[in-house]
Amino acid sequence: MGKKKTPLKRKRPLWQGPKVDGISQSLMGRALVDMERFRLLVVEGIREQEDYSHKLEYGNMWQICEEYHAMGKSWKSPLKEYVKELLLKWQGHAEPINKWYQICRRQFPVYLDHYREHADTHCSETIETELEFEVPYELPSGREVLLRGKMDEVFLRNDEIWIGENKCKGDVNEETMRSELPMELQTMTYRVCAEELINEGVLPDKKIAGVQYNVVRRPLSDWRGSFNIKQRKGRKTKKGIVGAETPDQFYDRVRDLIQEHASHFFLRWKTVISAPDVDKFKNRFFEPFLEYLWDWWEYILEDPFNPWRPDNKLHWQTPYGIYNPLLLGRQSEFQNYLLTGSELNIEKVDSLFRELSPQKPTVGAKG
Repeated sequence: MGKKKTPLKRKRPLWQGPKVDGISQSLMGRALVDMERFRLLVVEGIREQEDYSHKLEYGNMWQICEEYHAMGKSWKSPLKEYVKELLLKWQGHAEPINKWYQICRRQFPVYLDHYREHADTHCSETIETELEFEVPYELPSGREVLLRGKMDEVFLRNDEIWIGENKCKGDVNEETMRSELPMELQTMTYRVCAEELINEGVLPDKKIAGVQYNVVRRPLSDWRGSFNIKQRKGRKTKKGIVGAETPDQFYDRVRDLIQEHASHFFLRWKTVISAPDVDKFKNRFFEPFLEYLWDWWEYILEDPFNPWRPDNKLHWQTPYGIYNPLLLGRQSEFQNYLLTGSELNIEKVDSLFRELSPQKPTVGAKG
């Protein structure tokens, strides 16, 4: 007999709201995209089944290596155990799982060697790694939200607190990442939470300086092709195939490429986050959004499985056909103006409906 499926219909909401179960930055992101899809997850407890993603899983592999190395333990066995779990979970994806495992176990030692030679990038004193937290946050209305999450690292340098963020990315634009940081959801949420963790006595009572990004480029992901090497298949001759690489020879060549261009694959930079940056984030997004979330939750609680009531003024479903460069990770409209106040490439307009011809009479207009 097959495993009996759990019915999709619930009798009560899975989530108990922003004060009891709390909110993480990833859940905030879901709500910002679409409140109905958010409700389906947090109220009805349903979501689309996951599919294998080499980008996500390479980041998870790397995070395991980072975590165990930070604890002074061997990372090789935990990495191998995680890969075994992946092979059981995604039985139809054995080839890409093994491929990225082979690359990860070669790239990580190069990464460690690289930063042993660049001692200036090391933190002076680690306070916490993989810091899971739950802290209450009081909103201007007096309502409370439980903030939840996990910081990769918190450390002291020059008697100041720094938040460490590990990123594993295919393409990296340091300038863009730096410029967007004062309104970057995850980093700024963690910066706000760090203040609360100091108040709770979890972190030492020190000044919070900013964030250090530890960015690792995922090999073979350069869309420009500069570092996108392929396994040599060899060429046919009368004596057979010559010049072909075994998988191990290819992965070793990837390792050699990373070693030769270590500064391309491994980047670290520190960015100061000022008190005005934090105030701006709280004022423009964090507190207004969480106040709205509370209003929405009080409305939803009246009838959680019937959000489309006649009195609905807070719940919506995002329609299709919208172009949103923010969600696509691209440079957005007003990017420089919002971040810096620069009026470069900004112009004044006198009409909001340029696609409509001013010569044609408006249907239904009186005159």
